[in-house]
This record gives sequence, structure tokens and C-alpha cells, in this order.
Amino acid sequence: MRTELQINTTPTQIDIEKIERWLIDEEREFNEGFYCNWNIIKKAYENKELVTLDFKDSPIGFLVWSKGEIYAEIDILEIKTRISAKRNWTKFL
Repeated sequence: MRTELQINTTPTQIDIEKIERWLIDEEREFNEGFYCNWNIIKKAYENKELVTLDFKDSPIGFLVWSKGEIYAEIDILEIKTRISAKRNWTKFL
């Protein structure tokens, strides 16, 4: 049985479209967010350097990473504003 919260290392085109919609909405509503980094996020998806945190099969967070010669680096880590205000997500860091 799957839990409602899953880490997804292979997000789909549908997932990336949901993320884009949420970032656009976040920017409109709060006048802040990560939509200004959309080109970086989209490129990470294309390069398979994007991981999502899904709740009931829908992304509620994402991580953009890049591979160095001997390390991996987290470039962006985002949790939906409405959700991060309700929960303590530090256990995922």
C-alpha cells in the first residue's frame, strides 16, 4: 500500500505542468515565489535533475539539483506556500 506522501524521482510532463501552474498562481497571489526561475526548473526537468514531493499523486514540492564532479548540489527547494504554512517539512531536508 502506498502512502499519500511520496518522493518522485521521475516526474512526468503532467507533473511539470502542475508545478508551473502552482508557481504562476503563487506569484499572482503573493507577489513572490520561484516562477522567476522557471527556465532553470524546466531545464532541470529535461535533464532529469528534478525530484518532486507528491501528495495523493500531485506535486506539492520539488527539488532542483545539479551534479558536480564529486558531489550533488541542491539548487532550488520549494514546498507549496499553503502547505508549508501548515506543516513542518524540515524532516525532508
